[in-house]
Amino acid sequence: MAGEQARYVVRTPLSLWIANGLLAGLCLLVFAAMLMFDHVPALAVFLAVGLAGATIAFWTSMSAYRVGGTRNLIRIYADRIEVPSVSRRAPLVFPREGLSVTVRDVLVNYRLALMTVARVSRGKLIELSCSTQKRTLSTLVLDDRGDEPALLADLGRFLASQPAIGRAAHDAPPPRTEYDDILDRELANVE
Repeated sequence: MAGEQARYVVRTPLSLWIANGLLAGLCLLVFAAMLMFDHVPALAVFLAVGLAGATIAFWTSMSAYRVGGTRNLIRIYADRIEVPSVSRRAPLVFPREGLSVTVRDVLVNYRLALMTVARVSRGKLIELSCSTQKRTLSTLVLDDRGDEPALLADLGRFLASQPAIGRAAHDAPPPRTEYDDILDRELANVE
């Protein structure tokens, strides 16, 4: 196995925990109210079941934004990519052979009545798939938002059979050119 070429820290976004916690808390509040009264209206039962279903549906439908173990790593090696599972701490391993990577923009439309008021970009969805498994991951799970361009570039380099270079190399300034030296000499003469 080849050594690790790049790593990116990922975590489940706090907003996902808060939203699901609010839904679950409201559900528990309705269940507690049902237990405190002798006669429970049918509407309260429907509300409790609906909130419980909404909590479960919300949590399971947001798998692209969930990271097993709350905090984990995306690791890029020469022969494979390891990404965090949705629910387990162990990574999912995607070998280079047969790997398909698709990147899509996530656009959220804000509407007022039937009219779109704003369209906001909310990161990208990265879909990794091979013959045995599939994982969709949002760039919003990256611990540092500045890692997004570097991660996408490294995925492209991985697919082109080139080594991943990591965030630090993407942030490095371009090498000096002869033109830079000429400008430095001219500016030194001005002073």
